[in-house]
Amino acid sequence: MTSTQDLLLADASKSLQVIITNSAGRHPLEQVFASWLVPDCMPLSSIRSNIDAAASASGAQRTYQQVAILGYAAELTMCDEIQLDALRKGLDVLSGKEPFVTGGTLMGFVTDGVALMGIARGVVSLKEQPLTDKIHQWIDRCRSASAGFAVVPFQRALIDAASAIFQPNHSVIRLDDPQCADVRVMLRSKGLLDVEPLMNSESDEIQLLTDLLHHDSVVTTPLAAIRLCALRYITSKSPTLDLSRITVKDLGNVLRRVEAGMRFWTWEDSPRTKRKGAEARKWHIDNEYHVQNLLWVILAPLFPDLKDEEYTPKVGALQPRADICIPSMQLIIEVKFWRSTTSSQDMIREIAQDNSLYLVKGSRYKKIIAFVWDDARRNHQHDVLIQGLLDLQDVIDAIVISRPGNLIEMLSPPDEKNTIDQLEDQT
Repeated sequence: MTSTQDLLLADASKSLQVIITNSAGRHPLEQVFASWLVPDCMPLSSIRSNIDAAASASGAQRTYQQVAILGYAAELTMCDEIQLDALRKGLDVLSGKEPFVTGGTLMGFVTDGVALMGIARGVVSLKEQPLTDKIHQWIDRCRSASAGFAVVPFQRALIDAASAIFQPNHSVIRLDDPQCADVRVMLRSKGLLDVEPLMNSESDEIQLLTDLLHHDSVVTTPLAAIRLCALRYITSKSPTLDLSRITVKDLGNVLRRVEAGMRFWTWEDSPRTKRKGAEARKWHIDNEYHVQNLLWVILAPLFPDLKDEEYTPKVGALQPRADICIPSMQLIIEVKFWRSTTSSQDMIREIAQDNSLYLVKGSRYKKIIAFVWDDARRNHQHDVLIQGLLDLQDVIDAIVISRPGNLIEMLSPPDEKNTIDQLEDQT
């Protein structure tokens, strides 16, 4: 892409942001939808006031749009218990509404993909199976009813996507309207549509960028939010170095070279300079936090969307927290500090447990790379440990490196990180 095209896309991004910002105070559902897609696009105070208003309505006064607002808010974890109860009641009422009223008039929610997606996300967040089943059937009825009517393409795609959320293998449902490349890219960014096959995702991204560079049509607030979300996703996937498209395999190869890259790691017995007051320095790596910091230095220049210690969806009372995440690759890098007192079997069990907590329904992450720092330099056990980790479901690569020989001064003290994380997971 040329520098001119880069500038045009930057202008497109600003224009989309302006469209969203100018909608403030006019369409509450559209504003919350935009915040679901692009969290920093609207003032938090404005979003909270929309959520409060939606929750305060009751009975016949609560519209389907307000239920959808609460649905998006629930996924954004912005609802308190009272608001979640309002969402629950609103969903129950909606599940009994028919797509047509007397005389064959179509209800407004049938063709409102923005609302149906919010309603779908809300019931998924509640994790209450009987209610989920009822909303699933209701959305399917709405989708069938909308089939005979003219619906704006992006709204149609959102209706299909809302229905697909409840399917056992929703990734195979075709949302193949040529005009909806932007919606498909957005859905991939939210983990709601498989990124494979790769050529399809690349084709959609090229189409979106082309549309943004040459668009001449009126763009509504929801479509602006979809496109801004999709554009940021494409931008975040591109490493800032001259790498056209880094793959999971490339990332694994980078991580395998960490040990070699530590050849010049600072570990001094005497000062390296003659400056007055200079002291010898040793950059200790004594726990998982230190290893995460090391990987962050390596990966942050490559992945602008890198996240550290990100919370994944709750599992019962547990609130799991992944070490390092790359949303654009739907990937978690799980870091472990392998102490001399821990067996390889314990390492496998720990990562298996983390795997089961992170990759649950509703998580935007689909796979894990295990990165193990061997503090005791048990090179002869690495192959067995790697094979054991690769046998775990959804662990697509495993890297085990040893503490470099020149860094050994004493074995590091017991790591308190796991204990702290376990306590925090229960709060």
